[in-house]
Amino acid sequence: MPENRTTTETHQVQRELKPGGFFSPFIEQQYVEAWSRDAFAMFSEVATFAQARWHADMDNWGKLATCRNPMEAIECQQQAAQKAYTDYLEEFGKLSRLASNLISDGFLACQSQRVLEAVKKSVDLV
Repeated sequence: MPENRTTTETHQVQRELKPGGFFSPFIEQQYVEAWSRDAFAMFSEVATFAQARWHADMDNWGKLATCRNPMEAIECQQQAAQKAYTDYLEEFGKLSRLASNLISDGFLACQSQRVLEAVKKSVDLV
């Protein structure tokens, strides 16, 4: 224990740095909330995309039903395939950004734990 700190002050710092103390929950809660928001955003994006693609596929079946010859059916399928390709490519970009945010928040949470451990060592709580 550093000599310039009284026993009462040291006990106060120890209480604040223990799990459930002043620093730890704030740091953990901040990153858990950010990670949760990112995870929900990713889940929401996947659900929205799946629903949009399902509707697009159903629309394509309706268009196929109106085709009068095989050439129209092939053209309809080519257009549908091109649209699906574009949709999936855009969705991959969106999910990549969301995953990057999710990973970043997880990394920051780990870093915050390292900061907390460094603070604990600096006040010599061992």
